Amino acid sequence: MDSPRRRIRDRAPLALLTASALLATTITSATAATESATGPEDADRWHTAHAGVGSGGEVITHDDGTLTFDAVGNSGKIADSEDGFWYHYTEVDPETENFTLEATFEVEDASGKDNQSGFGLIAVDDFIPNSGAARYFNSAGTQVAKYHTSLDGETGTRYGTPGGKVVHGYTEAPTQNSPDRDMTDSRAFDWHHKDGLVEGDNTNPPRFEAGDVYELSLRKSNTGFHAMWHRDGEELESVSYDPDMLLVQDEERYYVGLFTARNIRTAVTDWSFTTIHPDDDEDPLERPTEQVTPTLSTDITSTTPHAEIEVPLLADAYGEAVILDEDGEEATETVDLEPGQRELVELAGLEPGDNSFTARLTPHEEQLHYEDWEELASTDPVELELSFHVARYGDPGESLHVAPNGDADGDGTQADPLDLPTAVAYAQPGQQIVLAEGAYRLQEAIVVERGRDGTSEEPITLMSSPEGRATLDLSESSSGGLVLRGDHWHIHDLEITRSRGYQKPLLIQGHHNVIERIETHHNGDTGLQISGNGNEPFEMWPSHNLVVSSESHNNADPNVNDADGFAAKLTVGEGNVFRHTISHHNIDDGYDLYAKSTTGSIGTVTIEDSVAYNNGWLEEQGLDVLRQGNGFKLGGESMPGDHLLRNSVAYNNLSHGVTSNSGPDVRLQDVTTVGNGLVSEEMGGSGIQLHTNAPETAYEITGALSWRGSREDSLQLDQEDTSLLQDPSNYFDGQRAGEDDSRPAEVTEDWFESVDVDGVRPEIGEDGSVQMHGLLELTDVAPEGTGARIGAIEEPTVIELMPEVGSGSGDGGAGDGDRTPPRGPGNNNGKGHGAGEHPVRG
Repeated sequence: MDSPRRRIRDRAPLALLTASALLATTITSATAATESATGPEDADRWHTAHAGVGSGGEVITHDDGTLTFDAVGNSGKIADSEDGFWYHYTEVDPETENFTLEATFEVEDASGKDNQSGFGLIAVDDFIPNSGAARYFNSAGTQVAKYHTSLDGETGTRYGTPGGKVVHGYTEAPTQNSPDRDMTDSRAFDWHHKDGLVEGDNTNPPRFEAGDVYELSLRKSNTGFHAMWHRDGEELESVSYDPDMLLVQDEERYYVGLFTARNIRTAVTDWSFTTIHPDDDEDPLERPTEQVTPTLSTDITSTTPHAEIEVPLLADAYGEAVILDEDGEEATETVDLEPGQRELVELAGLEPGDNSFTARLTPHEEQLHYEDWEELASTDPVELELSFHVARYGDPGESLHVAPNGDADGDGTQADPLDLPTAVAYAQPGQQIVLAEGAYRLQEAIVVERGRDGTSEEPITLMSSPEGRATLDLSESSSGGLVLRGDHWHIHDLEITRSRGYQKPLLIQGHHNVIERIETHHNGDTGLQISGNGNEPFEMWPSHNLVVSSESHNNADPNVNDADGFAAKLTVGEGNVFRHTISHHNIDDGYDLYAKSTTGSIGTVTIEDSVAYNNGWLEEQGLDVLRQGNGFKLGGESMPGDHLLRNSVAYNNLSHGVTSNSGPDVRLQDVTTVGNGLVSEEMGGSGIQLHTNAPETAYEITGALSWRGSREDSLQLDQEDTSLLQDPSNYFDGQRAGEDDSRPAEVTEDWFESVDVDGVRPEIGEDGSVQMHGLLELTDVAPEGTGARIGAIEEPTVIELMPEVGSGSGDGGAGDGDRTPPRGPGNNNGKGHGAGEHPVRG
């Protein structure tokens, strides 16, 4: 088997042919030389079980051999990092059997589909029936699923579309995850299948509907694995030229069969399975050579107020790079580039107005770094045009004024305001961007690009006017709301609402930013998310951001199952903090710290002095539509994270109040959970659930107060230190954990000032702290050291409005002006933490 490829490469070593091209060099079918033909009539060979993650649903085998995969209510998935599905399968002996599996799938129910639903034919390397932990296996299949690249080279993302899907990179047992999982060999057959399909606000829904019929086949030959879609007399095929790719986890056998996953129902007819001995099959085809063209790219702002800038250069070939001025003269030093390694190049001498440059890569002829079947198409220099527009408005210590009717020709004063994109493009460190009260109806996302940075001493502040809050109305934006990729910004006092489906209203991708007094609600995706780019190293993932005194509510994606209130997930660096925040009535989770095995662990996230309630349904729809609904979800895919939930409250959420979601090392300190899972008896949930598939746990809990969950608290401990079960500061299921006669034996209602979860609502107070108004606030009856006690912020943030640009009151440099620098509000004991500070151990 080929060695795992570098994940930074986006070219697949998979040769892709249409069937018409392939048939020019091979026979049309192996059935004429088959040793055996089996299928519905050979019941002894075929078995049914659930594969991988998920539960619910069933497979019905009818008397005529047809199958019904009822995965409605099934929580499995066909995903980028793990799999789970209903499987009707047989074992294959690779020494004696090549095979062809063919089937016709009809979609009977797609009403519950989402982006992780799928069906088709799949061969897997190793398989443990009905084991939820065995979710990591190499596979090759013809699947209606998610793809990032098509046969004709188009890229992006398509959901629920037919293609050839290939997963490799696993070398251990199927219970062991790995960041080496690789799906870059997968290809959608037709990128434009069902172009124009729109479902509600979702412009990129899964591209299958009830009534659709797909004729699919999967073949293993001496060449490798062939995925094929038979469509209206046309045959589309992708070929993986590695016949041994499914003999890594288990060298002696693999499995092949039919599958369906996640909230859909399919019917399978006209299916057959034929085998041929490899000695009787045609000779293997030689893998075609692929021409690879070197590329050069950069990720940097095109607007700046500065005379110099750092330009990151990235290539997919070895070579030398330099930046040239308009006359072709070298404007920078020459740097050596390696594939996927980002290098910063200092570019000075930028003048006000337009500046044009050219970055040039000269590939090394003798050091190509490609696979054996690839060759460099050319060693000619590769050029990338660069342009920077330099403009300044006033000086640091001054404010740029923006209004809904402002424009790019304004001067940034209140009398002649700018538009928002222009102000964001040119603000200097130490300046304020002040938005006049009103609705800003964006047509596209406002992106603070990389390189548009403040400094630790002089951040750039984007804020509403003290006279009234500004609202970003995203209903007309095709690309979401505010994307913060710069560093050292302070976003203060904004309302963000009505983003379209799967468009982020507020996405944080930079470092050392403060997000304060933001209300994000009624959006088509997670209200506020911190996430970076999985193709970049951990060091570049967003870090040391503080979200404080903010509220996120009533967010729901078009498929009503995947929009959280707050999230720091997937690709997150160290030091991110949520403090004094409230998340409620989001269709998925209140807080989500999900990590994927393919990208690895995320940095430690701290959530403190915060509240999650009524997640899992929306206020307007009430309990008619119920989905996930965890309060605090603190992990994913058994990846360690050491996340800390401290001095926080979870109540009345649809599912669990607090769940590790398979994270093995969650820490809880002084957490109150009340009445979680009571909304729906069928769905239910615990106050605290700490489970994982990881071989060891390192859970820590002190001061937990868990009361009146619909299910018992569930703690799966695979660790030497189990003292948390005897720590009398912990109350699980309302009962004291250990022996301490000085503390009450059980939780009673008089521990709380109020338990009126329907009549009292938390809110962000004037000082920026969470105000509970007596709800679940502890009385003197409750013992010290147990449960959350959210207090006031002793040193609230104070922002004084700077004089406007042109007033002559700025400092002309990077000074403070007449403002109080923004501070991260303190916690309940008055010890303030800035955005870059985060207590690792309480």
